[in-house]
Amino acid sequence: MSWKKNMRSRLAGYMEVQNQISAATVVSLGFFTAGMVRGWASPAIPSLQGTDGRSNYSDYSLSYAPLSKEQASWISSLTPLGALCGGLLSSLPLSRLGRRLTMVISASLSILTFIFLGTSSITESLSSIFAARAIMGVGVGLTIPSAQIYVAECTESRIRGTLSSMPALFMAAGTLLTYIMGAYLPWHYLSYFCANFPVLFLLGLTIVPESPSWLLSKNKNEPALKALTWLRGNRNVDKELEIIRENIQRSNFAATKAENDPYNVPKSACIDSSIMMPLFISMSLMFFQQWSGVNAVIFYTVTIFDSAGSTVNKNLATIIVGLVQFLATFVSIFLVDKAGRRILLIASGLIMAISSAAVGTFFYLKAVDQHEGLGWLPLTGLITFMVGYSVGFASVPYVLMGEILPRASRNLLGSISSAFNLLNTFLVIKLFVNLEILIGFYGVFWVYASLALASCLFVLIFVPETKGKSLEEIETHFRK
Repeated sequence: MSWKKNMRSRLAGYMEVQNQISAATVVSLGFFTAGMVRGWASPAIPSLQGTDGRSNYSDYSLSYAPLSKEQASWISSLTPLGALCGGLLSSLPLSRLGRRLTMVISASLSILTFIFLGTSSITESLSSIFAARAIMGVGVGLTIPSAQIYVAECTESRIRGTLSSMPALFMAAGTLLTYIMGAYLPWHYLSYFCANFPVLFLLGLTIVPESPSWLLSKNKNEPALKALTWLRGNRNVDKELEIIRENIQRSNFAATKAENDPYNVPKSACIDSSIMMPLFISMSLMFFQQWSGVNAVIFYTVTIFDSAGSTVNKNLATIIVGLVQFLATFVSIFLVDKAGRRILLIASGLIMAISSAAVGTFFYLKAVDQHEGLGWLPLTGLITFMVGYSVGFASVPYVLMGEILPRASRNLLGSISSAFNLLNTFLVIKLFVNLEILIGFYGVFWVYASLALASCLFVLIFVPETKGKSLEEIETHFRK
């Protein structure tokens, strides 16, 4: 009978949090779309140039193909550049319109730009492709802070780490699906296919409530009560609502002023460690996340395997790398609330450092023609790299962004941190080709390995453990 009692207990526990899981799933569809935006370039650039190995490439490749390396790099890098702009702009709609409506805007942009990207095959306009990639990046820039802040504000501390990791899992799933479909669909059909998923995101947003924290900051007490009651499965939420309200009122940041004018930051905030230290930690983790080289690997997976001369089919290798990222990220969402944030980040950094160093060593041996019998190393190294990235740095920086940034200035600071992340994404992708020409593939991967190792030291020194703590407890920690 004990197993029946245990099953009933588990079922009751699930019923208490099912609405929180539903809300996190819906907003994670925004990250799924972002993953498709990110994964599109790897199969699509060879496709639009007619270098993807299909026999009827002339039916869909650009008539003036092949593109130069510079043109191809802009197709990849304009998206994070657009996302940088979206991230910088996100503070205003997050404050004025709320988290949910900001995501509605981003979903609408994604639908329109994927369709526009597909129709570029008719005009054969490279400028249209550039414009579509840049504008869809703006949508990604709006999605990242709004979805992550929404999940952090709507979930209880006991499951917040797990649910805050879901967006990263969905991003990995979006990238994987794009890799798979890109192996079979030409670039314009792939674009039309991708347009379906932000539609699901948009529809899903109609069934979830606005963040109770944002509603309270706007003195919308009745809607806040209804939203929190729905999220908590119709449990009594009076005490929790009062805690949120008190935290808003006693914040050492001028909450009302910041919400009504998100760009008006008091001078005292610029030297307040309770604001600057969380921002410093968040931005630093975003820096290390991007300079691990993960987006260079994702955007240029096919190019890397081509250069390695691997005996493994390049499209299959790309799918394998994407699948490993998804599976490892899936495992990590169950660890973040058990192992803690710090240990996952340190393990992630160490694995990435070792695997990047190994891949760099392969390219060095290839450069001196000493790589015979090592054709397996690039795929093995990148698989291990993706495992390392996925267990920690794929999700934990986003989890911490939603946790450690003070509530009263979360809109602005979340936008700054996201924008900084996207600036580094742009730099990593845009400079990858330039660095490869300057220091070779081996030099590039050794740089990534060094920075991954440095990230472990940073976490040991600066990053606090937030596992099991409420947002109010975390904020109090930084005030001390």
